[in-house]
Parts: sequence; structure tokens; C-alpha cells
Amino acid sequence: MTVGVRIFGGLQRFTRGVAELTLDMNPGATAWDVVIRLGIPDNEVWFAAVGGVRVPREHLLKDHDRVDIFAPVGGG
Repeated sequence: MTVGVRIFGGLQRFTRGVAELTLDMNPGATAWDVVIRLGIPDNEVWFAAVGGVRVPREHLLKDHDRVDIFAPVGGG
């Protein structure tokens, strides 16, 4: 299955500066499988969203889903 991925908050350093990409994933893949496939460490990710909605790590993806991956945001 094919999913679109958008990377936010400086996580593009794990994708060589690419902010949007398309991945072929195996059926049964989860939102967190995308994070793992991209080699992004757990502590670098705040949350993942599918179709603009925050989802748990175990959320099962469907063909043509869009996964957004967000880094933690600091403030002060």
C-alpha cells in the first residue's frame, strides 16, 4: 500500500531535507511503522496524525492515507 508522509518541526534531518514523501508500506502497517521506517528516534516524535487527526501509535494505515509526523515543540 502507498501512504503519503509529511514531516514537521525539523524532523526533515532524518529524511535528507525532504518534507513530503511517498512510501510503500506493507498491509497491516501502523502510523508508528512509518516513524520506524524513516529511522526517527521515539524521543524525537511528539505525535503522528493521519488525515489531520492525531492517532495512537498502533493506528492501522489504509492505502493512500496521509501520515503527518510532528516533533515536540518547545516554548518559554
